[in-house]
Amino acid sequence: MNMSAEEKVEHGEIVESEASAPHAHKPKASSKKLLRAFALGLLCAIVVGAVGAVGATYAMEPSSAFVRAVSRVVPLPAAKVDGKIVYVRDVLSERDALVKYYGIQGKEAPPEQELISQILDTLVNKQALQNLADNAGVTADPEGLKLAEAQIVEQAGGEEKVDEQLMTSFGWTRDEFRNRVLRSVALAEAMQKHVATNTELQAASKAKVDGAKARLDAGEDFAAVSKELSDDASGDAGGDVGSIPTSQIPESAKTALDALKVGGVTGVIETEGAYVILKLNGLVKAKKDAEAEYKLSTIVVEKMTLEGVVNEYITTAKITRLIDRS
Repeated sequence: MNMSAEEKVEHGEIVESEASAPHAHKPKASSKKLLRAFALGLLCAIVVGAVGAVGATYAMEPSSAFVRAVSRVVPLPAAKVDGKIVYVRDVLSERDALVKYYGIQGKEAPPEQELISQILDTLVNKQALQNLADNAGVTADPEGLKLAEAQIVEQAGGEEKVDEQLMTSFGWTRDEFRNRVLRSVALAEAMQKHVATNTELQAASKAKVDGAKARLDAGEDFAAVSKELSDDASGDAGGDVGSIPTSQIPESAKTALDALKVGGVTGVIETEGAYVILKLNGLVKAKKDAEAEYKLSTIVVEKMTLEGVVNEYITTAKITRLIDRS
C-alpha cells in the first residue's frame, strides 16, 4: 500500500522532497539549530534552578544548612548599603564566632533572630563607615594596625597564646581577626581624626561656640550663656566646675589661662572632642602636698562625632536588608 508523504511522517518515516534531497548540508544546519535550542533550554533551566535556589534561601533561617551551603558557592547579599554588599557568609561567620564565644563564657546566646539582627546592624554600620571613608579618601593607618596587633600579642603572652585564644574563643585565625576586627578599629580611629578636624563637618559646632563668645564679648553674663548653650553638665550650674589641678589642664588651655587675670575669659579653645571657653574664677597656689589649681567655669560645645556622622549617613543612605525578619 502506497502512503502519502504526510502519512509517512505520521508513521515516523522521514521524507525528503525532491528539491531538498540533493542538498546534504540542510539537515546538518537543522541539527545545529536543534542543538543550539537544546543548549539554550538547558542553560535557561540551570539559571531558573539557580535563581530558585537563591530565592529559597531568603525564606529560610540564615544559619540553616541549606543557606550555608549556597552561601559557600554563591555570593549571597544579606544587605546593601548604597549599592555596597554585606554578604551572608560574613553574617554567618560573625554569628558562629559569637555563639562560640557565648558558649566558652558559659552564657546562652540571644535568640537566633535577635542575634542575626544585631549582627546585621553591626555589619551595616561597618559598611556605612567604609563608604564614608572611601568618599573622604581616608584609610586605616598600617602602622597603627601593626601597633594594635603587637599590643594584643603582648597582652596575650605571645604569638602562640593569642592564636590559641582567638581559635578557642571565636574560631578565628589571626588573619580573620585582623580583617574582621583590627582593620575596622583602625579605620574608625582614622575617621575620628578626619571628622574632628573637618571644617565642614564641624561648621555647626564652631558657629555655636563663636556665637557664645560673641555674646560674652558683648557683655552678657558668663553663667547665663553657659546655662543656655553649654553641652556639658556643668552648664546647669552656670558652667562652674570648681577647682582643677593644673596637671589636668591641656597645655593649650593652660597657656590661655596663664595670660588671664582673675575674672578673665579665654578665647575659643579647640580640643579633640569639643570647643571650649574658660573663665578664670581664681587660683589656688601649690602647697607641699598639693599642686596648684585653677578655679574655672566653662562653656563646652561638643564637636560632631564619628557616631553622629555615621548615623546621619544611615538615615539618608539607601539600605536594603534581605535576611533580617525582625
